[in-house]
Amino acid sequence: MHASIIISILALIISGVVALTNLWDRKARLRLRERKGHWSTLWITTRMTLMFTGLVEVYNPSSRGNAIQEYRFWERMENGTWQPMESEMYQETNRTTEEVEHTNQTPLGLPPYSGAELRVTAFSRQATTLRELRVRIELEDLFHKTYRTEVTAHVEPHAMPPFPETV
Repeated sequence: MHASIIISILALIISGVVALTNLWDRKARLRLRERKGHWSTLWITTRMTLMFTGLVEVYNPSSRGNAIQEYRFWERMENGTWQPMESEMYQETNRTTEEVEHTNQTPLGLPPYSGAELRVTAFSRQATTLRELRVRIELEDLFHKTYRTEVTAHVEPHAMPPFPETV
C-alpha cells in the first residue's frame, strides 16, 4: 500500500513539472542580438544626413509563433541622452541581380523555435561629422512586448550607400 502512495505522489510531481514546463514554453518571447562581426554601418548621404544600416538576429525560442510588428531606433547623443531616429520600411533593389530586399520589414512572422536575419535602416538627426554612432534597436512583437539591443555603427568611407534613390 505504501508503494502505491509513493508512486501516486511521484506521478503527481512529474505531471506538475511537465505542466509548468509546457506553460513556460508557450510564453511568447523573442531574443534579439547584434550579428557577430561588423554589420552595422553609417553612410553619409548626398543630402548630408547619416543613414544607419545593419543586420541583427532575432530568435523565437518559444513553442508559440510570433511576429514583429514595429521597429524603433534611438541614437545616443554626445551628451549621453537617447533621441529617436527616423525609420520606416524600406525596399532595396540589387542593381546586378534585380533582387528586392526589405529593411525594417513588418509584419515579419517567426515560427516556433526559429530565427531570422533582420536588415535594419534608420536616419540620424546628428551632424555628418560623426565617425561612430551608438544605436539602440527596439522591436515590438505581436503581443506588444518590447525587445532591444544596442549596436555601434561606423562610417564606411569608400562604400556606396545601399539606397541610391533615397540619398
